[in-house]
Amino acid sequence: MFRISPLKIAVGVALMVLMAVAMACSGSESTPGPVGPKGDPGVAGLAGPPGPQGNSGVMGPVGPQGPRGVPGSADTQGARGPAGPPGAPGPAGPPGPPGPPGIGMGFEGETTVSGAALDAKTQVITRRLRISITGSGVEGTSADDIIEKLDAANVDKAIVASLAYHALVGDDREVARENAFVSEEVSNYPDRLIGFCGINPHFLSAPAEITACLKLDGMDGVVLHLPDSKLDMNNVADANKLEALFSVIQNSDVPLMIHVGGPRFGLPLDSAGFERLVDQMAKFDDMRVLHTQCAGLMDERRIEVWLSLLQNENASGLVGSNHFVSIDECFAAHEADPLLNKELFVSRLRRWGIDRVLLASGYVGTGNGSPTPAEALQTLSSYPFTQEEIDTIVENDGSAWLTGN
Repeated sequence: MFRISPLKIAVGVALMVLMAVAMACSGSESTPGPVGPKGDPGVAGLAGPPGPQGNSGVMGPVGPQGPRGVPGSADTQGARGPAGPPGAPGPAGPPGPPGPPGIGMGFEGETTVSGAALDAKTQVITRRLRISITGSGVEGTSADDIIEKLDAANVDKAIVASLAYHALVGDDREVARENAFVSEEVSNYPDRLIGFCGINPHFLSAPAEITACLKLDGMDGVVLHLPDSKLDMNNVADANKLEALFSVIQNSDVPLMIHVGGPRFGLPLDSAGFERLVDQMAKFDDMRVLHTQCAGLMDERRIEVWLSLLQNENASGLVGSNHFVSIDECFAAHEADPLLNKELFVSRLRRWGIDRVLLASGYVGTGNGSPTPAEALQTLSSYPFTQEEIDTIVENDGSAWLTGN
C-alpha cells in the first residue's frame, strides 16, 4: 500500500495554509460564504534541503574490562619465542685450490722517486739535421742542455745517442759528421755522458763507420733504428746488411740500442721479417741488446712475442740475460691509460725481469715535445710498481748492459 511520508504531508498542509492566508488577505472584507466541501489532499511537496548536522554527543565513560578468557587447548601453537644466542663456530674446512695468478703484485699507491742512476736514452742533434728532420731552424740539442735536465731530475748519467741512423742523413760523410758532433758534446762531460754511434745499415760504409766511431772520445756503443733507417727486414739484401753490423758489434764487445719496426711509420714487423731478425740475433748470442720503447711502443703484442722467445731460449737461440728493455716513449704514450692497462705493462716488465728494465726519457731537446728526465721519473711513478721495483729500476746504472758486468 502506498504511503506518504509525514514530512511530505506536513509540507503539503503548510502550503495550503499559506495559499489560504494569501487569498484572504488579497480581497476586501465581505460576508463569509457557506462552508464548501472538504477538498482532496494535495500532492505531497518535494523534500526540502537537509538541515545542518547536529553536534556530536558526549562519549560515555569506558566500561570496566571484562574477565580474562579461558586459555586455549595445549595443541594450539604458541607465538615464536625470541632467538637464542649464536652457536659456537664449527671446525675449519679443508683449504681450497689455489686461484689463478693475478696481473700484478698489488699497487701500493704513492711511490717515492727522488732521482736515478742513469737515463738510458737522450739525444743530441746538429742544427743541420734538425732542419732536415723537423723543418725547424732552432738550434740542435747540446750536452749542456742535457746536463741541465739531468741536474734538475737528480740523475747521475745519461746515454747520448746520435741520430746519424736517420734516413734524412744524406750520405756517408754526413753520418760521420753527426757522430763526430756527438763525440765532441759528450767529451765535455766524460763522467756523466756516454755517446752511442748512430748507424744506418743502408750506407756501404756502415760496418767501417762503427769501427771508426767507436775510436772517438766518449763513444762506447751503437744505436740502430730500423724504421727511421727505412730498413725492410722482408728484403733479403736489407736483412743481410743488418747481419753484417751485428757481427761488427759483437766482435767490438759494445752494447747495442735498437728500435725494431717496419720501414713505414715504425709499424711492427710482419711475421717473416720478425723471424729473420730473431734468427740473426740468435747467431750473435753474446751481443748485449737494449730494446727501446718497451720493445714495441704502441704495439703491446710485440713485447709478448719477445717475452715468449726470451723465456724459451732453447727454441729461440736468444740469451735472455743479454736482452734489456727501456721504458722511454711507451710509458709516456700510455700515461693517461686506465690502471688496468698500466698493470698489464708492469706485469710484462716483471716477466722480462725488473733488474733488466732501464729508465729512459728519450729527451731530444726543448721544443720538440719529448719528455725530460724529470718527466720520465714522474711518469714512472704513476705506474703500479712496488716501491722495491721502483728502487731497482732507478738505481740501475746499466752496467750489465754496457759492460756485461
